Amino acid sequence: MIGLAPKAGLAYLASLRIHSTQTIPDRGIFALWHADLPVCMKAFSRRGILVLLSSSRDGEIAARINSRLGYRIVRGSSSRGGAAALKAIFRAMRMEGGPQALGMALDGPKGPREIAKPGTLWLAKTLDLPIWPVGVHYRGAWRLKSWDGARLPYPFLGQSRVAIGPALSPQCDISALAQAMQNARESAEGNSVILG
Repeated sequence: MIGLAPKAGLAYLASLRIHSTQTIPDRGIFALWHADLPVCMKAFSRRGILVLLSSSRDGEIAARINSRLGYRIVRGSSSRGGAAALKAIFRAMRMEGGPQALGMALDGPKGPREIAKPGTLWLAKTLDLPIWPVGVHYRGAWRLKSWDGARLPYPFLGQSRVAIGPALSPQCDISALAQAMQNARESAEGNSVILG
């Protein structure tokens, strides 16, 4: 079953229509909400961005999909031994020739929904990286009854728009990050150029 799930996931992601007007920065932390992971997985693919994925069975499926999409992967849990997971990310980012960009679901892995946790801010300060808030707007999507209210755009028919807000300083606080996330979502409503 695990062998089939990544193929189905990749086929689904290939069917998505995603639009944006922006060039994706090469360096920094892309901050997003857990509910927007499917769209962001496609929108930011093939750029060698580092992502943290669970060591669970579901995490194994996600790791196979993300690996095929060109992401660099660190396995671990931010809910169990969160400090160890953040340290693993820190080590991977500091390696010679290591990634310069990192994707973080601010409210993952288990919520509460759209409430940012402090790990991203700690990494930004420690690694001296800007934070890029990511907003997504959906036209035509299913909303799952999961803790994050994840949205799955309709294959081929639905359109998702992605916006990357202005970079935040590594020294920003959690309230500035929350406001920037809201601004990025509102900005996503106006994007119109195909991203991927």
